[in-house]
Amino acid sequence: MPPKVQAKKAGDLEDYSDLATLPQAKIFKFNLVFKSFFSQESRDKVTKRVQENLVATSADKIKTLSRDEIVRYGKEKGTILDQNQLMALPQDDPKRNLSEVEMVARAAADRLFEMSVVIRRAKKEKLLKHEEEINAKGGDDHTAGLGFDLDAVDGLIWMPDYPQTKDEAFALAQCGHSLTGVFEIVEVPRSDAEDPDEDEGEGGSDEDDED
Repeated sequence: MPPKVQAKKAGDLEDYSDLATLPQAKIFKFNLVFKSFFSQESRDKVTKRVQENLVATSADKIKTLSRDEIVRYGKEKGTILDQNQLMALPQDDPKRNLSEVEMVARAAADRLFEMSVVIRRAKKEKLLKHEEEINAKGGDDHTAGLGFDLDAVDGLIWMPDYPQTKDEAFALAQCGHSLTGVFEIVEVPRSDAEDPDEDEGEGGSDEDDED
């Protein structure tokens, strides 16, 4: 569901009037777990490299949604309230009974919805461009979808530090979202004696001798 509209400044409302015309999108939400390393130095080095390069080298295919961004977004939209704000609400307002975990989950769901709309709009543009190219070549509606992978993942969202606990994951699931995948990064020992290049070279030499 679209996030509920909160009181905002004039001109600050997002237009979702095109929502019904947008195609559904396959969005892969994932996290990386830096699980096992032989030293803190190795862990820090790999973590730093991933943080600096994963999104930057993805050709704009991977978007990031961090806990800080979720909290900041929730406070701006009025989804996350502090204790004073909660106490100021009417006694019968259901928000008074929400825990911090539940408020953060709602903020995350609203932000994910907004990000999904951007991805769906981009997919629609790609489909329309593809159909125009097909029609320009003399195709018709029956062939417009050919050559376009409808099963491909349309967007990837890296959530590096949310959710982190079972309670957070459950609260997010209650809002209709969950991580699609969690990838573990481990450091694997490698013998100094191992040299794949040397093995390949020996194989090539044997073939030459046979000729």
